[in-house]
Amino acid sequence: MDFETMNACCVFLSLVTCLHHTLGLGPCDQVTNVCINGACQNQSCTCNPGFILDPVNPLLCNPIPQCNLMPGSPDQQCSNGICLPQPQNGQFSCSCYPGYTPNAANPNICDDVDECLTANTGCTPGLCFNTPGDYVCSGCVTGYILLYGKCEVPMSVPALPKLIYKNPINGGSFMMAYLIDDIFL
Repeated sequence: MDFETMNACCVFLSLVTCLHHTLGLGPCDQVTNVCINGACQNQSCTCNPGFILDPVNPLLCNPIPQCNLMPGSPDQQCSNGICLPQPQNGQFSCSCYPGYTPNAANPNICDDVDECLTANTGCTPGLCFNTPGDYVCSGCVTGYILLYGKCEVPMSVPALPKLIYKNPINGGSFMMAYLIDDIFL
């Protein structure tokens, strides 16, 4: 590393802070104004997204560790969500995916929501099975059909015209139903 980089600095409120942790009232010799993993803006070091200002070295931006862990690692935060760095305070927040909610004890972990217990799923009167981030209906009771993932009364489907055939020999008739989504109406 050359002298200019070693003495890189930003101006902080009329004082100059250099990488060697010295303060002065004037600019460093041969200033290059380098902030590591950031940029000098408005007389201070502004960190890039996902980085936070080092508490000891005001010219160094360190990665926010919680948001940089490999997905699936035991220490990963925001599994089933998105880790959002908050560079202004060095923290992060977790935005959970649909079907997941922040854990009550640790809001930086997303837990699966059991929609069968907490939501009006439309499975009643049938069976609701919780799945990761979602649910599945099945086993509708007699008098209901599974239609578009919900147990519905067949009459709730808009009635379509049906063909009525008359038997000229004995005066009887029969009705032919239409097939919609593999369901006879």
